[in-house]
Amino acid sequence: MNPVNLSGSAFQGNVNKAAMLCIGTGVVLAIAGMALNQSAIIPAYLVGAMYVVGISVTALFFSALQFLVRAGWSASLRRIPEMMGWFAQFAIVILLPILIFRNSFFHGIEDIPSKAPYTNTPFFIVRVIGYCLFWFWMHRYIVGNSIKQDDATDYAPTVKNYKRSAPFVLGYALTITFAAFDLMMALEPHWFSTIFGLYYFAGNFVSTLSVIALLVMSVMNSGELKGFINKEHMHDLGKLMFAFTIFWTYIHFSQYFLIWYSNLPEETFYYIDRTKDGWEVMGWSSLVLHFIVPFALLLRQDVKRNQTVLKAAAFILLFAHFIDLSWIIIPGYRHHGIHHFDVFALVAAGGMVLLFMGILLFFTAKRMNAVSGVAHNDPYIGESVEYFS
Repeated sequence: MNPVNLSGSAFQGNVNKAAMLCIGTGVVLAIAGMALNQSAIIPAYLVGAMYVVGISVTALFFSALQFLVRAGWSASLRRIPEMMGWFAQFAIVILLPILIFRNSFFHGIEDIPSKAPYTNTPFFIVRVIGYCLFWFWMHRYIVGNSIKQDDATDYAPTVKNYKRSAPFVLGYALTITFAAFDLMMALEPHWFSTIFGLYYFAGNFVSTLSVIALLVMSVMNSGELKGFINKEHMHDLGKLMFAFTIFWTYIHFSQYFLIWYSNLPEETFYYIDRTKDGWEVMGWSSLVLHFIVPFALLLRQDVKRNQTVLKAAAFILLFAHFIDLSWIIIPGYRHHGIHHFDVFALVAAGGMVLLFMGILLFFTAKRMNAVSGVAHNDPYIGESVEYFS
């Protein structure tokens, strides 16, 4: 099949417009929230960083996972998350302020002698740089081979991905887990959860699927990938969104239930602090928007083929992920002057999320100038084009 050039397309224009809208709105909201509450600067930045870095890196995981299981259905849409994942190479730029001002982001993290071998600043910096280097390598290898396949005369680049995708998926699991420990769970240095990394992954994956679904629907409507992407692909993305909404809820409930049942003071304070002083509103909102509403919206088979419903579910899930990360992160800054629910801190965090999401979309659009919009020489492209679920 011939390559698909998306440069100058209506789809690229739509993604650029969305990027500019997110960046403009994000700057206004971030400045307004931080001006009205200067204590919100640090938590807002961390919320934005963890939101967008998580999505961009998980887009790489999505691509690697398709190679691992040799999925045929996704071959014609896989280039979209691969273009999103290009931003993951620059995760270190987003995380650099956190490395430089670590003591401002994580109060008292080095005041626990028993944890000092792990929580000391030099080791922390080495770990975070290591995560970013792995994500950079993951993009260069997995996405690099996917792009090389476009011009290859045989299937050697794809075969390399078949062989190497398993260790990259494992590496993703380890790095995203420890990034969650180091960059979010560290806000409560006396508290721990063995499934916190899995909880962060679940939120990232359903949010990444939501962004992919929105972009797929946009390119379907613009007509650029007509003949490559159809309602069957949209339907399968909806099924994955539905499944991982349930998975997120299962992990969230498991973490809460075990802590509630054991009733140990060194564990329960985490939820106590987040179910008082107004934070309980965000906790319940996260449950409603992350599970109850999308579960009801996506339960029926036919609605997954309805763009209006699927778009609504995707936007709700993206907003729910923002609420969830804010509920995890912002209450951890009690020592920075945020003693109760603060709408200005939430506004500032929302602004940072929109700003970073806008930058991610901007670079996604830029990648359309450099690569084919479809992995047109993939061995499974024929199966994907003719796909019916």
